[in-house]
Amino acid sequence: MSIFTTIFDLIFPRRENDTAIADISPANFYEKIPRWGNQEIYPSMKAIFHYKDPTAKAMIKELKSSKNKHAARIAAYALANFLEKNNLRDAIIIPMPISKKRRKKRGYNQCEFIAEFFMRELKMREIEMGFEIRTDILEKPIDTAKLALENRAGRLKANEGVFRALCTLSHLKKRIIVIDDVVTTGSTMLEAIDTLRAAGAKNISGVGIAH
Repeated sequence: MSIFTTIFDLIFPRRENDTAIADISPANFYEKIPRWGNQEIYPSMKAIFHYKDPTAKAMIKELKSSKNKHAARIAAYALANFLEKNNLRDAIIIPMPISKKRRKKRGYNQCEFIAEFFMRELKMREIEMGFEIRTDILEKPIDTAKLALENRAGRLKANEGVFRALCTLSHLKKRIIVIDDVVTTGSTMLEAIDTLRAAGAKNISGVGIAH
């Protein structure tokens, strides 16, 4: 750590979560942080990291609350590795939508932020995997209260009907992959997938950066 960095940190102390991930490269994060594994949360729904790991949790919180670019790079690197490892190519990536109210309060959609850095990561690797990012297929017109204290059944009920498909999807031949920063019970992702399926999509997967 340079003298300049030390002085800067003394004058402008880092957030606790920022400090937890600041000195970890995306590659080291991916190698060292505990993985969720290959088990599915629901059919066609997986996650990359264990959210209970303190460093993984710090990264997710930085994504949600601070639009932390380094956190987005970590998530994007992990997502690119995960999709390549699972041979998930030639797909439409849909960042999990948030309500207008939530976007206005937060100022951004953290999943769109991850998607932006994901495409940068692929460009940097000079890998052509046939992905496209679409934010014009699924929306969340209904704002839901924070569901941290709800059990799985409560979350499923609270998320019923909160998404809307913006077009008919039966013509799509590409796989759709919905990405979210954190999948807790899977209820939000499940509702998003069911909404897309009802609109005619046939091949849909869900991937959470953490679970």
